[in-house]
Amino acid sequence: MNKRTIKKSLSEFSGKITQIMSELEEFKDEIEEYNQSIEPYEGKDDLTEEQYQRQEWLEDVIYQLEDIISNLDDNQCQLDEIAEVE
Repeated sequence: MNKRTIKKSLSEFSGKITQIMSELEEFKDEIEEYNQSIEPYEGKDDLTEEQYQRQEWLEDVIYQLEDIISNLDDNQCQLDEIAEVE
């Protein structure tokens, strides 16, 4: 494998990381929307224990997705730096 082939592979991989990050962002946004849509049942003022637990679980998932996206972004930056090395 020569340098040009390696750079091309790194560039393609970086593009795939970008696509994955975009899809994860969309998924995270959908989860946030669903989480915000959880409301008390009709005739009730407060969420049930199950609804509250569901919200907490969804918030944990959102936090984990944000962490994954951030890590992917960091790794993509590192790949881009490696690809720029002459």
